Parts: sequence; C-alpha cells; structure tokens
Amino acid sequence: MKMLKKMLLLCLIGFSVSAMAEVKISNITDKGKKSVCKVDALRTADRFKFIEVPKELEGLQAISVPRGKPALPGTGFSFEVSAPVTVYLFVEKRYRNPNLEGWEKTKMTTVWENEKLGDFVYKKDFPAGVIKIPANPKYKIPHMAVIKEK
Repeated sequence: MKMLKKMLLLCLIGFSVSAMAEVKISNITDKGKKSVCKVDALRTADRFKFIEVPKELEGLQAISVPRGKPALPGTGFSFEVSAPVTVYLFVEKRYRNPNLEGWEKTKMTTVWENEKLGDFVYKKDFPAGVIKIPANPKYKIPHMAVIKEK
C-alpha cells in the first residue's frame, strides 16, 4: 500500500511539473515583442490596448510587432517554439479577405481601442520549430500570434 501511495505521489508531482512547463519561444524576429494575452495588454508591440480577449486565450504567451508607417505594408515576423503548438492569429477585422492559406477562422474575436476596433481569430497547428507569420497590408494593424501548447 505504501508503494502504491509513493507511486501515485510521484505521478502527481510529475504531472504538476509538466502542466507548469511553458513552451519556450525564441529567435523572435527583429522588433518582435513577447507579452501575455490579456485585457489591457498592447495589441501591437507599441500601442492599442485590448478591451476584450477570448477567455480561452487569456494568460497565454503572445508575440506582436510595431505597426510602422501605415501607408506601407506591415511587418511579417517569425519565431521558434520548443514544442508542438496551436497558434491563434489575431487579424484586424477591417482586413476583410486575408490570404491565410491553412489557417482556420474561429468564432473568437477581440476588441481594442475604444470598442471600435478588433480582430477575427484564426488558428493553425505547428510542430516545434520556426513559425512564420505573414505581413499585413498597408493601412491595417500587424497580426498578433498567441501560442498554446498542444
């Protein structure tokens, strides 16, 4: 009986440690910034606070880049992950026909900047390794990536 209790305790400790582990994100492209997906966080690396984010994504790691000059196409970016992940891509709602091959549109949305602007949320699974996020067109806010371990 004592042996069974010890085994159970070791299993619980192992599970707790693995549940606390977080995907390691590295090699973020120049000017990319890591943050946490939550209300009051910045939507781009330098402006626009979130008013609402999907509950399912709160607290997850996020990566964004600054907007740059609005009249020019935005900045695509890349980063590396240490484990298989699902990436949730925040795409500004004003960008009606994004060319996001392989990305699946979800029912989730965000709201930011005086409740007038927000995002549609897309998702895509990736293995461990380099992930490339496409650039946004001119006059649109750069995409934001939220990372969830699979």
